[in-house]
Amino acid sequence: MPQKGEDKFIAMLSAEKRRILRFSHIYAHAAEDREDLFQEIIFQLWKSWPSFKGNSAVSSWIYKIALRVAIRFSTNNRKRRQPQVTLHGIQQEFINQEESQAGVEQQEILQHLRGCISTLNDMERLIVALYLEDLPYRDISDILGISENLVAVKMKRLKLKLSNCIKERTDEE
Repeated sequence: MPQKGEDKFIAMLSAEKRRILRFSHIYAHAAEDREDLFQEIIFQLWKSWPSFKGNSAVSSWIYKIALRVAIRFSTNNRKRRQPQVTLHGIQQEFINQEESQAGVEQQEILQHLRGCISTLNDMERLIVALYLEDLPYRDISDILGISENLVAVKMKRLKLKLSNCIKERTDEE
């Protein structure tokens, strides 16, 4: 790859590093696994960089590659051991900021939200993660290869599912 391409890749990576890290946290739970997944995503992005034409947003391109790598990673990990799912990493700065400013009740709700998201299947978690990244439904549909309408329907159902789950968890206390 020519030097100019390397410079562009490094600039893109620098701009998108946090997004890739948050994505890695969705699918990998142990610190070592997160690092491995992050490195594998970077490697696959590097391999695919020469073929990136710019026809889509860089973030969409990153998510498409990261999704394929993460699903393969998640499948391989399931074969090795039972996964332990957490919300750790999804909008971590936002959640940390919210927790530090939030009252005890709000902190409990955020904790319940984490627990509820951990019960979702891989596709549902991915939709929620992309939604939490403030991506429009159109971008989410491009990344997942499903219609924008289907994303809207799934998101509506997921919001209801998470809301009911949080309500059940708070009622148990």
